[in-house]
Amino acid sequence: MKKTGKSPLNEILREAGFRATPGKIAILEALFKADQPLTIAEISKKLKNNLDQTTLYRTIQSFVEEKIARALNFNDRSIRYESLIDAPHHHHVICKKCNYVEDVDICGANLEKLALVKSKSFKAIESHAVELFGTCNNCLKKN
Repeated sequence: MKKTGKSPLNEILREAGFRATPGKIAILEALFKADQPLTIAEISKKLKNNLDQTTLYRTIQSFVEEKIARALNFNDRSIRYESLIDAPHHHHVICKKCNYVEDVDICGANLEKLALVKSKSFKAIESHAVELFGTCNNCLKKN
């Protein structure tokens, strides 16, 4: 998830209606710099457990509500979060053994099929999500 930020994170927070507190900046920075979506535990670890868990959960939820982050559920019973700042639309491939996550861009080829579904069954398609599951190369090498 390589991203290049043009605005400082505190400015992004203010534009979204948040006070740019050190805690909020640290959480957003952890998401922004991550190379894959993070669980709450992973975010907390990156912050060296300097934030109360309740504050962390509430802040992440407010980021999701204001669309500067999104929540992802990869069927491993944990919700992961990623920054939406300077992030192009993408999907994920997830290793079923180690939960490694990688971004994939697979939208272009399927837009015609999406238009077909829209014309036959739906009048308004608002969004879509595609998650692919498999085994990563590292896990295959271990077997």
